[in-house]
Amino acid sequence: MSEPQYRLIALDVDGTLLDPAHLLTPRTRAAILSAQRRGTRVCLATGKLLASVRPLLAELALGGLHITCNGAALMDAAAGEAVAAWPLSPPQISEALAAIRECAPEMGIAWYTTDAIYTDAPPASPLDVTLGAYHEPALRHVARLAADALPPPLKFLMTGDHSSLLALRDGLLERIGATMTVTRTTSDFVEVMALGVSKGHALGELITRLGMPRAAVVAFGDGENDIPLLDAAGLGIAMGNAMPALLPHAARATLSNAEDGVAVALAEMGLADW
Repeated sequence: MSEPQYRLIALDVDGTLLDPAHLLTPRTRAAILSAQRRGTRVCLATGKLLASVRPLLAELALGGLHITCNGAALMDAAAGEAVAAWPLSPPQISEALAAIRECAPEMGIAWYTTDAIYTDAPPASPLDVTLGAYHEPALRHVARLAADALPPPLKFLMTGDHSSLLALRDGLLERIGATMTVTRTTSDFVEVMALGVSKGHALGELITRLGMPRAAVVAFGDGENDIPLLDAAGLGIAMGNAMPALLPHAARATLSNAEDGVAVALAEMGLADW
């Protein structure tokens, strides 16, 4: 069997690999398994924790390294540990928390580490409900969010209605956009990470470790946070449900995640059967 043109498929998870109900469809599962049988590696590139995608990794028979926390960590699926991570520094933590609370004092803040999510929001908050719908593990509620009390955060995440999140993103970009990465991920979240951290940065680290050229990588995404991921790949593909901001960064588009867009594109490219 000849080696495929594309040797690595990097996949955003929610809004891309999974359908609108955050489920893996049989057709997409079949396509991913088929691509692996043909010799193509598959890497998940998600905003979630590794623990949150463990069932997905098992269902797709995926080992190796995967991008988590929106690019703030590169995780070894077998060991369950980070091989590389880019947390916020103590000064960035203080600056980011102050900016978030100034822009949106009513919003809870999720403090992500490699293996847990902390918050000082009350139990059963919107964070608990929304992150639960995305299959994240139960949040750990603490009295305060502080660098001297918790493991280093890989990112901060906030949720709310769409207009509030847009206002929060714009406010954070004005206050800390020069010193930290601020992005809207799905329509449900705004996130803050260390400057330069992104799925694209983590993908670059991964392909360097694999000794693989950028041209051998195809990436799929749907959100604003997937812009660096598509930019870092040899071929970027936007889902049919993608945010408009992503489209100029994609070389081609496929159907939506409700229509097995990943499976359709892989079949059209000869990378998989489905």
